[in-house]
Amino acid sequence: MKTYTFLIGTTDDFEALDELISYVEGNHDKGFQNYSLFEFEAPESCDQETVTMIGRGIAFSNDWAMDDTFSCVIEGTLDGPAEQDMFEAGATAREKSKEQNRSEQQRVDPFSNGEYHPNDPRNW
Repeated sequence: MKTYTFLIGTTDDFEALDELISYVEGNHDKGFQNYSLFEFEAPESCDQETVTMIGRGIAFSNDWAMDDTFSCVIEGTLDGPAEQDMFEAGATAREKSKEQNRSEQQRVDPFSNGEYHPNDPRNW
């Protein structure tokens, strides 16, 4: 048997899954936002889709729904090495995403060409 944790939170409190994961990372089970953690065990032979369905079944049995929520399955418990690995992977992915979302204008160094004028509205 393998241990998994199903994490679910509302879109009212979190704008993205990454935000939910970051919040849980900082607060674990002491946070005040609307989210839940469900630890469960499944046979090692289960594929990821089956494990996800088990996690959703547990969450839905506890008054959660698919609508207006973010959720994910984490292999292991949130107090072990699986938690650290998951959060490190999430932090790395968030940094890459931020870099990819920057426009070319945001990558320009305004001080590099010597023509930067802070009072020019085009530079605001």
